[in-house]
Amino acid sequence: MLTRRLLRLPLMGAIITLAALNAHSQWLLDRVEGFVGRVEVAAAVDRNYTTVTFIPDAAQSGRSLVYSLQHIGGTRLPYGWSGKARLYRSYGFLAFIGDDGTKMAFKFSDRAVPSTLSKQVFDEYSVFGIARYGEKTPLYNDKISNLKQLGVCSKALPAASFGLGAGGERPLAICGGGDCTSGGDGSTQCSVTGCSVTCSAGYYACCNSNTVNCKCCQNP
Repeated sequence: MLTRRLLRLPLMGAIITLAALNAHSQWLLDRVEGFVGRVEVAAAVDRNYTTVTFIPDAAQSGRSLVYSLQHIGGTRLPYGWSGKARLYRSYGFLAFIGDDGTKMAFKFSDRAVPSTLSKQVFDEYSVFGIARYGEKTPLYNDKISNLKQLGVCSKALPAASFGLGAGGERPLAICGGGDCTSGGDGSTQCSVTGCSVTCSAGYYACCNSNTVNCKCCQNP
């Protein structure tokens, strides 16, 4: 009898640990941050990205942020919108509720709306990557323009940066070929000074500190 009890102890400990991990994971999924300010939604030129620009109210501290959201080709894209709103963000989830009643949510396909917002009826859009720009360093107009047009911060790097001599630019690849100075195969999140990104299942995070670009790349 004593032997059986002793054998049960490790099993009970494992069950308790698993339950604690599940509870912590659920807490992360339900944890939502909210901010009040001006929100601008725009699709990039190639339609593979949507940018959500957030400018905080004067009463709130913090910098302007640009979220670059990656869509799977052929999926439904949001329409352009701008106005005062409350922005909500959580793991794999970004949403806002405008003062005019507009409600948009961008989320990973396997991500449910957080329980604290479950009563809201959002116009939902599926994304596989959520990149954040401007959290730690300010964004200047040229970078914001690139993000809105292309979904990335830099179009290309000067060729001289790669020892190719003066003049010209090296086309920006960022997926593979050593373009990930942070992240890479097997990583679902990465960050460099200037940006960070979180990716859904089936994609890996790739961040480049030279170009200050963060995005998700399809697993090989």
